[in-house]
Amino acid sequence: MIKHLPNAITIFRFALIPVISAMMISSKSENSFIGLSIPCLLFIIAAISDFFDGFLARKLNAESKFGIFFDNIADKLLNISLICILIKNGGIWLVPAIIAISREILISSLREYMALNLSVKVPVDIYGKIKTAMQFIALAIIIQACISGSQMQNLIGNAIFLISVIISVISAALYTSIFFKK
Repeated sequence: MIKHLPNAITIFRFALIPVISAMMISSKSENSFIGLSIPCLLFIIAAISDFFDGFLARKLNAESKFGIFFDNIADKLLNISLICILIKNGGIWLVPAIIAISREILISSLREYMALNLSVKVPVDIYGKIKTAMQFIALAIIIQACISGSQMQNLIGNAIFLISVIISVISAALYTSIFFKK
């Protein structure tokens, strides 16, 4: 039973995505403390769960193909959902957001293609892990800025997000170079 805990955490993160998204979209205004505080807290819980599912899988020797595949998808869906919502309410800078979403789709497609057609498994590299952590932090700060109305907090969140996008472009170049070597 405990060996299934990492996968259950990943499924829990999937379940939180539509809840967080619906709560953020239905919030009455950008600066709604009540309307955005709960989804922000749920987002932070979801982001933290990303660390724990992988940690527990390694600690319990319970790594699985399901976990390896779906953990990555849950992260991407969580981030892309929040990025799209923050684009809608003007909380996030548009160009870095579009680059981030494009990178996620490109690299996910490339990794899937390589796995299916070239029998090459491309593990997540350290840049991808750093990018994901930075995006989680940046998005949490940007949501908090929407709650507080703080321009400075929004600037800090977007600056961190921009750095994560630069790291994601480096990571994408590395993944792409693996593809062209095959």
